Amino acid sequence: MEKWVFVNNIINFDKLYYLTKAVKEEVVTVLNHEQVLLEVLNRNGANRNEANSHPLKYILFYRMVELVDGRYVPTLVGDYLINHYNELLEDKVKRAKFFFMVSLKISYPNEAVETSNNYCVNPFIIIFKLLFDERLEKRVTISELTRFLSVVHTDDDYEHLVQLIIDDRNGTDDINANVLEDLEEVMQLPKIVSGWCNQFSLMKKEGEYIMVSDELEINLPKICNFRINVCPYNNHFISFVLYQYLFNGMSFANIENNYHHVNDKKGFLVKDILDFFRINDDSNKGMYNNEDLRFVGNYLKLQSNDIYKKLGIALLEEGVLESRSFDNTDINTERLTGGYSMIYYGAPGCGKSYLVNKKYCKNEENVVRTVFHTEYSNSDFVGQIIPKTKEDGSVYYDFQEGPFTKALYKAFDKPKEMVCLIIDELNRGKAADIFGEIFQLLDRDDDGTSKYKIDSYNIVKFLRDKGINIDSVYLPSNLWIIATMNTSDQNVMPLDTAFKRRWKQNFIENKFDDDNLLKDLLVPGSKYTWKEFVTTINNAILERNPAGLNSEDKQIGVYFVSKAELALENDTDISKKEEYFAEKVLMYIYNDIAKLEPGMWFNRNIRCFSELLNEFKRKHLGVFKNLFEDEIETEDLIDE
Repeated sequence: MEKWVFVNNIINFDKLYYLTKAVKEEVVTVLNHEQVLLEVLNRNGANRNEANSHPLKYILFYRMVELVDGRYVPTLVGDYLINHYNELLEDKVKRAKFFFMVSLKISYPNEAVETSNNYCVNPFIIIFKLLFDERLEKRVTISELTRFLSVVHTDDDYEHLVQLIIDDRNGTDDINANVLEDLEEVMQLPKIVSGWCNQFSLMKKEGEYIMVSDELEINLPKICNFRINVCPYNNHFISFVLYQYLFNGMSFANIENNYHHVNDKKGFLVKDILDFFRINDDSNKGMYNNEDLRFVGNYLKLQSNDIYKKLGIALLEEGVLESRSFDNTDINTERLTGGYSMIYYGAPGCGKSYLVNKKYCKNEENVVRTVFHTEYSNSDFVGQIIPKTKEDGSVYYDFQEGPFTKALYKAFDKPKEMVCLIIDELNRGKAADIFGEIFQLLDRDDDGTSKYKIDSYNIVKFLRDKGINIDSVYLPSNLWIIATMNTSDQNVMPLDTAFKRRWKQNFIENKFDDDNLLKDLLVPGSKYTWKEFVTTINNAILERNPAGLNSEDKQIGVYFVSKAELALENDTDISKKEEYFAEKVLMYIYNDIAKLEPGMWFNRNIRCFSELLNEFKRKHLGVFKNLFEDEIETEDLIDE
């Protein structure tokens, strides 16, 4: 009769660690493994039974190592054990979770365990199913496992196993000698389970019975038992909804808007799904915060309650774990390169925003925008902890991401796409203070990745909650940071040299291109085109330059006005356009260009801005001194 045969002392945590570590540090091959690994056991105080067992089979069983080109090397699970040994040693719950997760990954047939090829199920999964089976009162005995477990060859045999245990407990005559003769005792597995009870928090004992411990059961959702029919939404959306609600505690609207990358959803579809699964309850919201998705999903799948199974299956939906929705994104995946930090500067209205939009904002979904101002702070830019209120009125605190963190997430989330953080009016806020420690990230390698990293608990946690598996913060190579500023405002909040040198800088020349749609429109009330007006004023700024104040950075930008503020040749009622033009253009010239010497620019009878507005209604460009002489009527010349 075929049976499972297990190696001795399978759950000795130190033994597992020492053997795996030795494989990593020493050359262990198919020829020398027995000698090397037995020496490791003896060197670390193994008892006789441990030293006489088969250490290679022991670590192979738990998939701690694998054979590569004739040499044994640690697997990812083995590396995790080595790197987190002290942490696991100090925390029984973490250690229990570690063994639980490893146990679920064991596959059969297994080269470390003597089994028949007929066995294709994981015995630990069978045991956990028994311990969550209400029909067995969620408990089994060592004797029941020893006598009946070998009946299970495939998943279909589980119900037969349950019935055998029930009949045995009831003393049913159906369990006769013939039945027992067909069953083979499985001796090692009960010892393993007993070891779990003693060493970890996976199970507990009450008399002869073993059961799942309170630690493993305490966070399971309290959901009533009912039959689940087919949910009408796609599996990916269902999984996303369940994860964001149960793990991140997001609101209905936020879940739906995040999934569709919009801002107009109300969350009705999310509510429908939560109602369908009967988990629309504040006590379930965010209940698995900081828990591992795979651990919880596999956990739920093992239970006999149908709703738990369905939730586990939905959370672990194939393909979703690798999606950007919530599983750990591989930050080392192939990524678009070339990202940089750039400041575009020039005169007001010279076309900085037009250029930025044209060059960097072709896909608005990958653009995050913000504007600096005097009250703007680092917490506004990066994010901050703020109080939030649950539906039951209770208050909790959560990190609310800022524009920088939003852009960072988009860049990690979409590695093959260009993501842009646009900052307007860079020098209207205290830029170096606003960036804070992010200042260091602006130094980049040739491919666009930050040369240095910073530690930021809130950013790292935010990204990890969204499935970006990083330990510290840096700018990925597909993130562009683009800033604009007016040179006329350069004294508002000066940028220090250390800050500016970390940016590329591009001066936008203030000139009319062929694609400028404003150049041939008329200044309201005038026969001068916008191009003629701007060219005349800007030339005068360079010539009339008292004390160096009216220099190039004070020039009027070629996009300073909009189409609505200029006129066509056949406009009949342009009074509104004249008003808009005067309030915007003349105010700038009066306050910024002609501030110190208004008499150099305007007729001498104009003593204040209100008089300039009134004169413009009569004379239009005739208010300027010696610039647009053909606009002045004869009577105006006589008046003067």
